[in-house]
Amino acid sequence: MDLSKAASESNRGLRILITRLRFLGDIIISTPVIEALKECYPDAEIYYLAQEEYAPVLEGNPFLEGVILLRKGFAGTLRAVRKIRSLRFSAALDLFYNPRSANILFLSGIPVRVGGSRRFRKRMYTDNFSVPVEVRSAVSHHLSACRPWDATGWMILFPGST
Repeated sequence: MDLSKAASESNRGLRILITRLRFLGDIIISTPVIEALKECYPDAEIYYLAQEEYAPVLEGNPFLEGVILLRKGFAGTLRAVRKIRSLRFSAALDLFYNPRSANILFLSGIPVRVGGSRRFRKRMYTDNFSVPVEVRSAVSHHLSACRPWDATGWMILFPGST
């Protein structure tokens, strides 16, 4: 799937949201995905959704336009959904694919939503990814999520992760 074409068809600029809501180490090792997407789509505006306490580790990333804070509770979820809707994202990549992140993306009305193929959550996404069994590294696991978008930058960054 060509995200530039999908953004054009939906009358939105190419604005991508990446989600990995929590767990500091997992957020850190997901950052190569940001660079891989920026390499593949240099004109894209890329944002990241993370719980408030983990956002500082993402601030200052040169490939991100911004970080959207997710605060605790139902009210925090609604605020995040409103913020995401206001930014009119054309695509989202859910690296967490838990019930909360899946629901947030679904409720946000993003036309292209990619997430893992787990249980009922897979229905919340427009496209699903599965991580090949031979992928052992957590970084490669996150980078393999870019496959539905033909973002081959992950192969350049980690050639052994095919």
